[in-house]
Amino acid sequence: MSLGTLRALIKYNIASGNAAMARKYCDILERNPMNAATARAARRVVDAMPPHSYLDAGSSDSASVVSHNTYQTLKLMAQQGMFNDAAADRLRCLLLLQRDIRNFALTIPPETDISTLPLCYQQALCLVNDPDIQQGISPAVADAFRRYMEAYNQVRMKEDDPIQPGTFWEYYFLSF
Repeated sequence: MSLGTLRALIKYNIASGNAAMARKYCDILERNPMNAATARAARRVVDAMPPHSYLDAGSSDSASVVSHNTYQTLKLMAQQGMFNDAAADRLRCLLLLQRDIRNFALTIPPETDISTLPLCYQQALCLVNDPDIQQGISPAVADAFRRYMEAYNQVRMKEDDPIQPGTFWEYYFLSF
């Protein structure tokens, strides 16, 4: 685990009210001489927290409640400003695995050059009915999707079809 990850975990657990986990990560970070001062400063914040500080799910601050659900945790990290590129990619992959294309598309910032996204992201975005998104998809991916849908609609999906194996569309349409 990197030192940056430890600092992020401390910050996240303080924000979510989980003093025990924040203290644990402070202990680990404090072993590194370069980060000992940061860990001690974080520990002072943790020590000032109430002993049982998990927030009640019914409270008005329920957005800060800790979740053991990966999707909820990633959403909470985004809401609390603790989101980085790795967390964004994990959330996007989770949404793709759940076939939640609508919410997947919402995780792509509007200023993103869609043609630079990973191939499976572009393939997934082909399924979104949004002209702005469709315009940004690379021509090769858009053409491959058009051909794929023609074959799919004609029920001529063959084992040797070069588009089917390994695409997001294969997963989305054909896996269960």
